[in-house]
Amino acid sequence: MYSDPFGLCEKPEIICRLMNTVSSVVGEAFSRIGSVFEHAPDVVSQGSQAIAGRDFQGNQLSMSERAVAGALATIDLATLGIHPSSTEYVGLTKQLASQAQMAEVGTVIAGQGARRAFRDAGRVAAQYGGEAADWVKMRSSSFRAADGMRFETHWLQNLRTGVREEFKTVL
Repeated sequence: MYSDPFGLCEKPEIICRLMNTVSSVVGEAFSRIGSVFEHAPDVVSQGSQAIAGRDFQGNQLSMSERAVAGALATIDLATLGIHPSSTEYVGLTKQLASQAQMAEVGTVIAGQGARRAFRDAGRVAAQYGGEAADWVKMRSSSFRAADGMRFETHWLQNLRTGVREEFKTVL
């Protein structure tokens, strides 16, 4: 499902078309991260290091940052008129990271398995079904965009059924 937390659809129409086309790429990126460069040799700078899990300074990258690198490596952005230093490119990386974060396994931050109780479990169970004890609050890895913005995605998840609800981007 395509969501737009960074308002890219307010940008030129090409970004929306691109995001509708590549949103599935991010989901597949996790399985292709290791071999993506065999199929796309002409990619963004330091792309191979990013897919290997390191930035150009050798720092460890999160899974969402690796997925963004993998997804961008499969797209010829130049033919779409998107330059790596443009605001559209930065917005695209944020959107791809957000999509990747929504596909992550995540970490429990409140509820069963966490130090914090999930105080809203009763409301969530009443609204979405199931038992309150089955619902937890989750978070993704953190993503740092080229413009310095850091964000992660939070959601509610039923541990018994795997159902996820109420995704939100946290800056």
